[in-house]
Amino acid sequence: MSDSPSTAGSPSASSSVTPVDGGDGGDGKGPTGSARTPAGEPPATHHGSGSGSSGSGGSGKGRTTACTDEDIAVTSKAEPHDELRHLTLTATNIGGRTCTLYKYALIRFDEGSYDEVGPLESNSNAVATLAPGRKAYAGMRLFVAGEETRAVKTLTLGFQGRDSADEIGSPIDVPLPDGMPFVNIGPTPGVTFWDTDLRSVQRFTFAR
Repeated sequence: MSDSPSTAGSPSASSSVTPVDGGDGGDGKGPTGSARTPAGEPPATHHGSGSGSSGSGGSGKGRTTACTDEDIAVTSKAEPHDELRHLTLTATNIGGRTCTLYKYALIRFDEGSYDEVGPLESNSNAVATLAPGRKAYAGMRLFVAGEETRAVKTLTLGFQGRDSADEIGSPIDVPLPDGMPFVNIGPTPGVTFWDTDLRSVQRFTFAR
C-alpha cells in the first residue's frame, strides 16, 4: 500500500530541463521545444559495444567524447493510461559537439543512491552517438502493479563513460512530468540502456 496519494489517472505530460526540438530518431512522440539541429549534421547512430570511445573523452579514429551534463538536456514523460508506472526519458544533445551516451542513466530519487535504480533488460549494445540536436531515449519502470510504493519528489540523472561505471561530469535535475509534485516508486525501479530507437526502448520498458 502506498504511503502517498495515488497518481493513477493523472494525465500524461512532459517536463523539460531545457527546451528541445521536436525532431527525433523515433516515432515523433517525444516532447517538443526549441533546440535546432545544425544544417549538415549527421543523424544519430547506433554502435555495438566495440565502437571506440573513452569515458573521459574521445581520441583517435572513430572515437567520440562521452556525453556529460554540458552536452545533454533531459525531459521526462508520463505514459498514457499507465497509472504512472513508467516514464520515458528523452536526452537531446544541446551542445556544439557530437558525443556518445554510454550504458544507462545513473538515476537517483530524493538524493538517494544510484544503486537503487538498476538496468532493465534491454539492448545493452545500442550505444547512442548524438550529433548536436539529435535525441536518444531511455525507459523507466517506476513500479509493478501490486507492489508497495513510496512517493519521491525529485529525479536526478548522471552519465557514464564507456570504460567505467563511475559518473562523469555532474548530475542534472530532471523535473517530473508536467510539474507533478511526486511520483510513486516500488522496491525495484529500473531504467533501460540509452537507445536512439524509441520503439525499441518502449518494447523493453513495457515488457513487464
